[in-house]
Amino acid sequence: MTCLSIIQAVTVAIGLPRPIAAIGTTDPQVATLLQLAQNSGRDLAAEWPWQKLTQRRTFPALAQEAQTGEPPIDYDRFALIQRIWDINRKTWLVGPLNPDEWDAVTTWPVATYPAKWCLLQGVINIFPAPTTDDSFKYTYISKNWVRPADGSSDTDSWRNDTDTSLLPERLLEYALIWRWKQAKGLDYAEDQLTYEREREKAQARDRGPRTIVTSAPPPFPDNFWPGQITY
Repeated sequence: MTCLSIIQAVTVAIGLPRPIAAIGTTDPQVATLLQLAQNSGRDLAAEWPWQKLTQRRTFPALAQEAQTGEPPIDYDRFALIQRIWDINRKTWLVGPLNPDEWDAVTTWPVATYPAKWCLLQGVINIFPAPTTDDSFKYTYISKNWVRPADGSSDTDSWRNDTDTSLLPERLLEYALIWRWKQAKGLDYAEDQLTYEREREKAQARDRGPRTIVTSAPPPFPDNFWPGQITY
């Protein structure tokens, strides 16, 4: 679904005339829905590590502590396990260090192994400073949840009516309905509950449950349970 089709579906649900355009509209009702769509998408992108927003990044090191250009401009946050892997040494860096820990590490007169890292002023810093022969990789969550129809790079907001969402479109519809009712001073409690239930389902589908297998080859121990735990 596109930006326009999402807003059209919502206008039908809340009893408003179906618009023929959303971006650049002079209709205050449609403009309100468009802004609520922006807010809803950004909130959804920020609150869950959606697999479509999960990016893997490999970069060649600079011969200095500050790895200028890392993380990239679409970076929002690291994945749950914040690891930067040293590809050459087959291990991960220690971090992220807080500023005080970073000051302590960089003040010591000896090199450390594994190397340490810290995010300072939006730039990844590595100590000891790597060489240009080194390379690293990590996983991060992008803030760009909108895919432009013209094939340009993904963005974090609607730019055209034909743009599509990398997030579940149905969730955006539910979010728009309760947010619009809230903005208009109407009863929105049930619509919000519906949205929250559907959001939980979408998040569960987005990343399947991890299974812990407790089976073992015979002979089995006395306390062996031949099943599995899903969480």
